[in-house]
Amino acid sequence: MLAVLILAFITLNPLSFFSGAFPPLEELSFQQVRFVEPGQMEVDVMNGGPDPVTVAQVMVDDAYWQFEMEPEQTLNRLDQTTIRLYYPWVQDEPLPITLITATGVTFETEVEAAVLTPQADGRTLIAYGLLGIYVGVIPVVLGMLWFPFLRQIDRKWMNTILALTIGLLVFLFVDTILEALELAEAVPGVFQGVPVVFFGMLLSLGTLLAVSQRQGDRSPLGIATLIALGIGLHNLGEGLAIGAAFATGAAGRQPVSW
Repeated sequence: MLAVLILAFITLNPLSFFSGAFPPLEELSFQQVRFVEPGQMEVDVMNGGPDPVTVAQVMVDDAYWQFEMEPEQTLNRLDQTTIRLYYPWVQDEPLPITLITATGVTFETEVEAAVLTPQADGRTLIAYGLLGIYVGVIPVVLGMLWFPFLRQIDRKWMNTILALTIGLLVFLFVDTILEALELAEAVPGVFQGVPVVFFGMLLSLGTLLAVSQRQGDRSPLGIATLIALGIGLHNLGEGLAIGAAFATGAAGRQPVSW
């Protein structure tokens, strides 16, 4: 019955009534702005709306500019393209970019500081590897060095430290959710950014609860395993956040150009 219903829905297309005499709903999302070399830049965009979008003109710093698009200027739903501009951009200066569609709708973004986009090479991989050690390994080692001291302090001071830690984690949890919801608003609508945030949160919680119930072992080794799993999941999320920050330029002076 489900298969017949899906086939009938595809064949009859009942939603066609709602797309007849209505104006097109256009939505373009900026994915990345790259400064590949002096005098040349590339803009990656995606059509996250339901209707095709044709990029007719490009404005850079309030001036119309010639551009090239690959593979074509019309983007269907979920299509991505690269707009290549030969523009004499100036180092460290802000650069507003506006795309104008064939229907006159405009989409804007701004690079807060134009800088040459780094290329992925061995040196970049080493830098990211060292950053991972700095973020994911060194803090854990420094935390373990406090263990002899923690074993000697009174219980009330231990409870104070745990209460402070829990308060800090609650603050980080709330701050993370607010930041995630803010970023989700910039995601193309077709990807449903806000539901994805809550789905990821519930999935993480469900995974931790499932592992905790399945473990069932409250021995020192079992507790250590759960702690190691928690630290591993934390470092994975932190690594993804740091990587995304560098990819979008939010972690340095290059807000969009990475």
